[in-house]
Amino acid sequence: MLQWAGLGLIAVFGAATLLTGDPRFIMFKPTGINLVLGAVMLRRGWMERYAPENIRDLARPVLNVFGYVWSGLMFFTAALNLILVFMVDPTTWAKFNLIFPPISIIGLFVIQNVFMRTRASNLRRPSGDAAARA
Repeated sequence: MLQWAGLGLIAVFGAATLLTGDPRFIMFKPTGINLVLGAVMLRRGWMERYAPENIRDLARPVLNVFGYVWSGLMFFTAALNLILVFMVDPTTWAKFNLIFPPISIIGLFVIQNVFMRTRASNLRRPSGDAAARA
């Protein structure tokens, strides 16, 4: 479904750009894509299928929180893109889209990965009371 939405956005905004000669229509496209992605990511539990089966039940609450964080990042990126479409020239906008979206996505991925690995190792480690009694 997302692929069809992407194709539709490309066709509509591409045609609008060709008809009007205004590059802002193409500059709007990332806003539309990020809004669609953010809306899809609002669905509870969308990240569960990416977690190993043996930890899904244990990780479900954290995965749900990170799912909403990812959605928030998509909405924030969409809003920022929309602001920049009207505030900066196309060259500056292109530089922003070349740098910010990939860096923010990679950054959130690293944060989530480190958090999940740390949390998993803490859950596997026996608690101090149980170790003291043994």
